[in-house]
Amino acid sequence: MLTLFALLGLAAIIGFWYDALRAKERARAVCLQACQQQGLQLLDDTVTLDKLWVRRSAEGWLLFERRYIFEFTDTGAQRHEGLVVMLGTQVQVLALSGGDLFIG
Repeated sequence: MLTLFALLGLAAIIGFWYDALRAKERARAVCLQACQQQGLQLLDDTVTLDKLWVRRSAEGWLLFERRYIFEFTDTGAQRHEGLVVMLGTQVQVLALSGGDLFIG
C-alpha cells in the first residue's frame, strides 16, 4: 500500500514538472514572437516564474495559472519588463511595459 502511494506521489511530481516545463516553453515562445513583431529584443531569451496559483478554466477544470516576467529592450541600452499570464499552456494576457497589452 505504501508503495502505491509513493508511486502515485512520484507520478504527480513528474506530471507537475512536465506541465511546468511545457507552460514555460510556451510562454518563452509567445514572448519571443511578440518582441519580434514589435521590433524588440527579448533579453536573456528567457522568462521567469513570478507567481503560481490554481484557477478554474472556462470549462470548469482546475488548472495552474502562472505569471511569468521577462525583460526586453528596444534600443539595447534600456531594459523594460513585460509579463505573460498562462492558464495551463494557454496565454491569457501578454503585457509590455510600454503599454502594449495582448489578451489571448
